Amino acid sequence: MTELLEQFLVECRESVQQATLDLLALEGESGDHTRLDSAFRSFHTLKGGAGIVDFPDMARGLHAAEELLASARSGTRTLSTADIGNCLWALDQVTGWLDGIEVKGIVPEDAGSTADEMVRRLQAALCEEPPGKSPAALLATGWLTSLLNANHDVAARASTGLLFQPDPQCFFRGEDPLALVAGLPGLLALHVEQVHVWPSLREGDPFECNLLFTALSSAPKDALLRHTQAISSDSSSLLEIRELSSAVPDQRAGLSRMARLVLEAQSQLLSQVATTGLAGRVGAARRVVMNILARSVRHKDALERYDSSVPDADDPEGRQALVLLIDRVLGDDAQVLEFSVNRDSRLAIPNSNAARSLRVSVERIDALVNLAGELSVAKNAITHAATLARSGTPSADLAAVLEEQQSRLERLVGELQRSVLSIRVLPMRQVFQRFQRLVRDLATETGKSVVLVTEGENTEADKTIVEALGEPIMHVVRNAIDHGVEPADERIRTGKPPHATICLRAAKVGDSIVVEVEDDGRGVDFARVRRVAAERGLTTGFASLSDDDALELLFNPGFSTAATVNTVSGRGVGMDAVRSAIEALGGSVGIETKPGSGTIAKFTLPYSILMTPLVTVEVVKQAFGVPLEKVIETRRLSRGDVSMVGAARVFGHRGHTIPLVSLAATLGETPSETIADDFQVVVVLVGNDMCGIEVDDVGETMDILMRPIEGVLAGIEGVAGLTILGDGRVMLVLDVEALLK
Repeated sequence: MTELLEQFLVECRESVQQATLDLLALEGESGDHTRLDSAFRSFHTLKGGAGIVDFPDMARGLHAAEELLASARSGTRTLSTADIGNCLWALDQVTGWLDGIEVKGIVPEDAGSTADEMVRRLQAALCEEPPGKSPAALLATGWLTSLLNANHDVAARASTGLLFQPDPQCFFRGEDPLALVAGLPGLLALHVEQVHVWPSLREGDPFECNLLFTALSSAPKDALLRHTQAISSDSSSLLEIRELSSAVPDQRAGLSRMARLVLEAQSQLLSQVATTGLAGRVGAARRVVMNILARSVRHKDALERYDSSVPDADDPEGRQALVLLIDRVLGDDAQVLEFSVNRDSRLAIPNSNAARSLRVSVERIDALVNLAGELSVAKNAITHAATLARSGTPSADLAAVLEEQQSRLERLVGELQRSVLSIRVLPMRQVFQRFQRLVRDLATETGKSVVLVTEGENTEADKTIVEALGEPIMHVVRNAIDHGVEPADERIRTGKPPHATICLRAAKVGDSIVVEVEDDGRGVDFARVRRVAAERGLTTGFASLSDDDALELLFNPGFSTAATVNTVSGRGVGMDAVRSAIEALGGSVGIETKPGSGTIAKFTLPYSILMTPLVTVEVVKQAFGVPLEKVIETRRLSRGDVSMVGAARVFGHRGHTIPLVSLAATLGETPSETIADDFQVVVVLVGNDMCGIEVDDVGETMDILMRPIEGVLAGIEGVAGLTILGDGRVMLVLDVEALLK
């Protein structure tokens, strides 16, 4: 994927996000002109971005949404809930297109039909007259086919069709739309009709343009684009130029001006001398070129006849072949595209994921640069120490120098780790603001009135954690609205405000991030939980199930207190999925509830998942790492402290009787033959239960960058990853829960 397309995706997602927030705010206050202007600008930016990357279907659909917002800006209508819903739906379609481009690197094949539906739906919302009479709706109802049928005598010579609705205020800018259309190069046929029904002479505005032009031309698309450049990009004019697949190819290539510019940029990129990154550069350029040629009438046919045999992406000949393809397209070579390369290789577009981007503040980059300078100084100091050692410096003096430099290097490495981690962090706002839309839609679907409040939006956490929190929060919010929040009339009867409140809250507590989802609904119905548990045979009676045990049942797969299954919840997969997702991130989930007052779901997560603090243990002269977050404490036990319960060993720990397992036996190793009177135990937390692990020795604690296990050892149960120790040894990091399952 090219840098241009990557930037397009980033900026479009930001515009979609901003437009969504503005529209949701307008739903509560439709007279907020600042929000309305901001939403309009976002849609306009999206449309402009679509034009830059030559995505006319997206521009066409967004233009219809822009018209709807423009009518509200001009004061001719007030945005209704339905209008806002239609605009949000349009943004959903845009998001789907962006996702498709990010995955495949090309425009989705069904973009045209989706854009047609966008135009039809939005234009129907805008106009009281039948949608088929509006210009935007004509884009969806086959205006070009009708034009060709009406002019069959010249249709065979036509290469392009044009639809043009001038801005109603174009006369005030000195524009003459009739002269513009009459001067079209290669004009074969021209039809002029009214946009709206003509008003009476007394009521009509003679200075308002009410015309719609459709035309056929023998000129290529880029010639018409050059001719219509005079149309102001800031106006609300509607312009569409389509190439005819049945037309005889013109002498020109038929590429749009922007497509030619993009191809020229790819050619320049490939022409640069590079010793690294060649395969990625060629692969990205291939995807762009193939996408452009597939959407060009003339070159689409040439592409289908193409033998598709070029060298590998990392071969210089592969780059030359692609440059030759681009040059011949831009040079309008009339010959079928041919290549002088005979080596077999596929010219398929790689199905690699698009590059993901992350915006970083300049201050954090500067901090890294400063640290790099300090590390260079530290490196020179160590070089100096090595020189002293070679020159026979006394050991005591050399040790003092090394200790000083080691302390300095340790400080710099720690700062470097923190700086790198700070680059990966994102504010919780990135995930919280997604739920304004979800809460609105769920409240509408369930017929309830719900307000979303957020706190701690600026709390930062690792990028992976912030991005992964979306699904767990979604499940909790859905359950809160469907199960917890009462209908407005029930809330009024119980003395509550008719609008329920859901609060998303985040805070940094020590080295952890705490995220809470709180609602002021009816709380967990413990009686119903116990009744459902008894019906399913999960408990023998109501009295045997404590409140804490009842809450724990909510996390069981398939457990649900819903009487019926609906589109929001009821299948019993929500809270189970929440716990699995949070624990996969190294976190934990808890629920606090008060009947009649509401419920709080609390997620406790590590600040970062890159650096893992762990404690080292030794078993049969082998070192293993245990994640520190799972360790409650370490202690020594004497053999007399251990009791037997059946075949299991247990011991007492702070008022609890907990099981004791041998790590050596669990790993399939033979325990040490020497039986000491006492031994080391690591007390760990497995789920909500404690367990003691017998080890030979407990070592130091350290922060490590854990690497996943790959190759034939991948997927070993009970092993979370590995790291490299200071002496070069490889140490396995244990997955305690999987190991003791």
